[in-house]
Amino acid sequence: MKPEKTTEKAFDYLDQAYEIIFTYSHDYEKANPELTDLLNRAENEKFVKKSAYYQLMGTLVYFICKSKVKNTPYQNLLPGNPVVENHFKWSLDIDTYNPPLQYLYGLYLYDTGKFLKAESVFSEIDIRYFHDLELNDRAIKIKELILCCKIFLDEISEDEIVKFIGETADQEGDHLWDLVETLKLNAKHYTNRIRSALKE
Repeated sequence: MKPEKTTEKAFDYLDQAYEIIFTYSHDYEKANPELTDLLNRAENEKFVKKSAYYQLMGTLVYFICKSKVKNTPYQNLLPGNPVVENHFKWSLDIDTYNPPLQYLYGLYLYDTGKFLKAESVFSEIDIRYFHDLELNDRAIKIKELILCCKIFLDEISEDEIVKFIGETADQEGDHLWDLVETLKLNAKHYTNRIRSALKE
């Protein structure tokens, strides 16, 4: 398969993976059979080992790993998987500017409890990429996860958390779900002032 065909085919598989996840409303356990089938089909393709190939394989294995562990990292840490980590690293070594993959790699590290490393990866993401695509919720989520990492690492102030909550007050839905779950596990940071800010 020619390199350009590899990239096109790999991203076609990635699109299918995300369609499966969206179909099951991010219930990775229910999505497992279809994700596993997709991985098996991808493994039988004659891909040239380019950045897109490594991104595809790392993503599929990561999603399948998530299907076996519930509510990471709040109830259970995702066990580290060298296949996922190596494939993400290899992809980013080849394509150094890939904000969507950086985000996914950061999520993997976050799920495995590697909060210092996750914070570093999230902090290096060019969030203008997501703003340019009008994906402002993704840009906010990255900032939220950086805050969560700092809370787990005990490297954040009450003022920083309150400021972030205020900056995102106009967002709809449960956009601060990760922050709340993180605060529940780090009770000393879940102050009355922060609780009040979340209710406003």
